[in-house]
Amino acid sequence: MIQKDNVTQKDGSLTSNSNKTPVLFLIFFIIFFLLITALTSWLYISLNNQILEDRQKHINEAADKADNIVHSVKEQALNCSNLLESLINNNDALSEHDLINTLKLAANSVNSENMLAIAFNNKNYYYSSDDTEGIWQNTDILSKTVSATHIPHLNSAENYIFIVKQLNNKPVISGNLVTHIAIAINPQYLRKLLKANGFSDEYHIYIINNDRDLLYSSISNNDINTECSILSFLNNSHKNNTIANIINDKSCMSVFENGRRFFAAGSFGLSNDVSVLMCIPSEFISANFTSFLNTIFIYFFLIIMFISLLFSASAFFIMHSSRERRIIKQKDEINTQLSESIKLANHANLAKSKFLSRISHDIRTPINGIMGSALIARKNINDTDKISYCLDKIDGSCRHLLSLVNNVLDMSKIESGKVQTTQAPMNIKTAVDNCAAIIYGQLENRNINFTHEFNFNHTNIIGDELRLRQVFINILGNAVKFTPEGGRIIFRATETDFNQNTANYIFEFEDSGAGMHPDFLERIWEPFAQDERDSQEMCQGTGLGMAITKQFVDMMGGTINVKSELGKGSRFTVKLSFPINKNTVHKNKTTCDIDTSGMKVLLAEDNELNMEIASELLKAEGVDITPAKNGEMALQLFEKSALNYYDAVLMDVMMPVMDGISAAKRIRALNRKDAETVPILAMTANAFDEDIKATRQAGMNAHLSKPIDITAVLKTLSKYNKARIGDSISDEKLIDIKSIS
Repeated sequence: MIQKDNVTQKDGSLTSNSNKTPVLFLIFFIIFFLLITALTSWLYISLNNQILEDRQKHINEAADKADNIVHSVKEQALNCSNLLESLINNNDALSEHDLINTLKLAANSVNSENMLAIAFNNKNYYYSSDDTEGIWQNTDILSKTVSATHIPHLNSAENYIFIVKQLNNKPVISGNLVTHIAIAINPQYLRKLLKANGFSDEYHIYIINNDRDLLYSSISNNDINTECSILSFLNNSHKNNTIANIINDKSCMSVFENGRRFFAAGSFGLSNDVSVLMCIPSEFISANFTSFLNTIFIYFFLIIMFISLLFSASAFFIMHSSRERRIIKQKDEINTQLSESIKLANHANLAKSKFLSRISHDIRTPINGIMGSALIARKNINDTDKISYCLDKIDGSCRHLLSLVNNVLDMSKIESGKVQTTQAPMNIKTAVDNCAAIIYGQLENRNINFTHEFNFNHTNIIGDELRLRQVFINILGNAVKFTPEGGRIIFRATETDFNQNTANYIFEFEDSGAGMHPDFLERIWEPFAQDERDSQEMCQGTGLGMAITKQFVDMMGGTINVKSELGKGSRFTVKLSFPINKNTVHKNKTTCDIDTSGMKVLLAEDNELNMEIASELLKAEGVDITPAKNGEMALQLFEKSALNYYDAVLMDVMMPVMDGISAAKRIRALNRKDAETVPILAMTANAFDEDIKATRQAGMNAHLSKPIDITAVLKTLSKYNKARIGDSISDEKLIDIKSIS
């Protein structure tokens, strides 16, 4: 072996005379390039597959929805058929005129424009509910319960779907027996109903009977082989198994036809005689996402290549450097920077994950309460007390949501990780009642016995109602998730004792659910902790709920404990103490200080629903409203009005044609005296500090945030109505909304 010499430089470092450096550099660059390419490809494939899986799930849901619609229409047709049979059987002597009137009566019961009632005799003669009769050529439909064909007297080339029934008691009409009746469903009616959101017009829905006959196609001209060659397998017996697999497996499958890939989904919960099939070209499913991914990964790959070349060039330079200490120092600095970057990235990802999980968890539960209370109200539409009760619970849940949104908007607290509890007057009875209402909403369609027992000596306390309700809903929400049908959930709240200033409470939550494993109980309060038992019945979650609950209980100075037995349920106990509110003052929502009767207000709002709500609420208080759909219309109405006609202007900010900021500036610039004095109040969903500052700079006098607090609006209008005597509004007359709302 020949050993190559090393040359010692003046600074004492060693440099090699060999040619190993270029070779090592080339090997390093190739390996690095392959790793980056493999990583990029893996990320691309993973994200693309995830997108396809999500869209396939969407297809299944759309197919299931279409199936429900189809079978609902079929049930209407069957009901109509049963009604027609009953009418015919109850009439012993029928003439042709009577028969047609009976057909019309049956068709009108479901909607004669969408369905026709038809009767057939033993001579292949038919009578229709649209006053048409004649010879029927396609008698094959009479041998099937569900079939499809065109109707002779109609010009439409599309097939109607027929629900056929053979009569047991066959009446005689004009010497012939009426043997069958049928309800013909208009395909245009189905086309209006079977709209799948999210797929534009790139989807096709087909209805098939047990004989694999095509009953209906969402393609209007029925030329399936031209419009969508995927359905050509309906006429090929060897492909019938494909349809059966799609329908029976209740899954989305890939089907190739003429070199083109489609996704086909069968309906869920199919009946014995009708199936629904949905087909969507695969390129449409992921076209937008794939284009987005391609763009991102092209830039990602180019950046990585640039970084790799830059890094490789640096490495090449370092490897040729004669200063060994500098090389070590540079490597240490690079490693330190990379480590810090990784720590920062991990910290940012963790903070984002916690933020999204908490917001999702906190927002969904009151939404369930709102939906449940709305459902209860609909079922008790004539019970005013029940409706009033449901509206109170909806109002409480909405306010809970609004509190969450306001907390999200405080980005400085979230970014710094400073989440603090607030101390404000609250009613403990109202808080637990609202939590119970939210859980009742979640259990509307569940067979679970939910009971609550509340016993308080002091209900008016000082505390953080939002955090308290989050604690309760987190625990009760888990009880709902893990309690099976037929189980029970108990929520107890008791004031145990009190002294002169403080009341002590104990809150107990008991369920007969799945329980928890002893190993999991030791780490239940850790973030992302989940019971990893292999059970299909276990509900999945983020694993943040109990960690959030523990954090809030600690922040409120309380304790929380849990006992659980696998398969028998869990019991949570929360102990908290709150200062007693001794300064409770009962105030009505509207007081005698509010006087808005006779006020003339110009209301600029582009959203019709918001306009309707604001108008109705203000008109009920005696305010005369002039509506304007945008800022330009508001400007024109004010400019054309008589001097001092309007007592105030309520101005939305985000509007088409002309926004509220511009409209306010233009009104203030008008050459008329009341343009300087009329109060202009911003009533907008823009609630950031910079938004409030912008409205003030535009000449607006107050900023009212949406959702509308009608009491605050009325108080503001009333104070400006009393303050406005015709003089210009000075800074001293500007009203601080926080002080009156």
